[in-house]
Amino acid sequence: MNTDIHTFKPTAVEAINDHRMVDMALDSLDVGIIVLDRNANIMLTNARARKDIPHICHAHNLGDYLCPLDPATTWKSILQAVLESSIAQPVDCTSPHNDQPPPTIFKAKCKLLRHPNGEATESVIVIWERQTRDDNPTDQQDLMRRLASLGKLTSHVAHELNNPLDGILRYTNLALRLADANTDKRLSMYLQESRTGIKRMVHIISDLLEYSRSAGKDFDESDINEIVEQALKSVTEGVDTTRLNISLDLHHENMPYVRGSRLYQVCCNLIKNAVDAMPDGGQLTVTTGITEDHVVICIADTGMGLPQDGQDIFQPFVTTKAPGKGTGLGLSICKDFIEDMNGSITAESNHPQGAIFTTKIPVMNCET
Repeated sequence: MNTDIHTFKPTAVEAINDHRMVDMALDSLDVGIIVLDRNANIMLTNARARKDIPHICHAHNLGDYLCPLDPATTWKSILQAVLESSIAQPVDCTSPHNDQPPPTIFKAKCKLLRHPNGEATESVIVIWERQTRDDNPTDQQDLMRRLASLGKLTSHVAHELNNPLDGILRYTNLALRLADANTDKRLSMYLQESRTGIKRMVHIISDLLEYSRSAGKDFDESDINEIVEQALKSVTEGVDTTRLNISLDLHHENMPYVRGSRLYQVCCNLIKNAVDAMPDGGQLTVTTGITEDHVVICIADTGMGLPQDGQDIFQPFVTTKAPGKGTGLGLSICKDFIEDMNGSITAESNHPQGAIFTTKIPVMNCET
């Protein structure tokens, strides 16, 4: 007998078996699942949810069993956001009845429940995994000690490598002078390539030493605008201004002072990168301002732009420059310096062409 699969309807027994199969599938998952109505009343739970939250009952409110860690957040506001936007909402929560340390954190996600045809329902499904939070700082302190030791070791290794590399570079330069008198041009070419590689290693080690150096934070106070101007002058001195148009827009009202020379290094690095990104000329725009209790420094260019994932350029040894032109540590060092001041540095595309680097530092972290 031929049966049209599109018109086939299951019998009552088959429908019951389907529901049992769904229940079995839900109970087999290693994540907790709860289905809620729009008022956060519990409609369905799986086995993991009942294990994680003992005595959980249908028709009761989820707030009786799980509380968002953010005291300003309620289940009602979370569900309302999901139902109105159809966008999943993450929420970290804990059980108010869990008095045994360490506390258990539930990393949950709330999603709109849909019919098989894609139509939205008035219900929300909450899916979570458990995460035990250990309040004992011993492990964290041990990690910090290991990282500090690694930083010292990095600095020591860099110093040890720097000395022999300096000697190798010196002797290579001497050998090049002798090779220039040789009729066989291959010898000079080989030494030139060797020197290029050695110089790149020297640059990497120099930047690595700067990256691992923890001293040198305390210097005289300087006006932030003055720092930006000095960095711009230092980097663009000698640059062909006929091909490069430079615009400087400084905000002076209530602009604070800052202690240390690190901001100068950051500005120099960002401005140099912008100039290097425009070998054929372009527009360099440097601005300062104060927005929402933050000092903001923007450096924009009309150069080659950012790679597809712009934030990767802040990772150590990531560079968009040609081989031998950059070490890939400059932006990583800038990020480290700014984050030491509880600030941030971001990169975005400058439409229609180029990149914008924005540095933000809390005013309260500057010297007023």
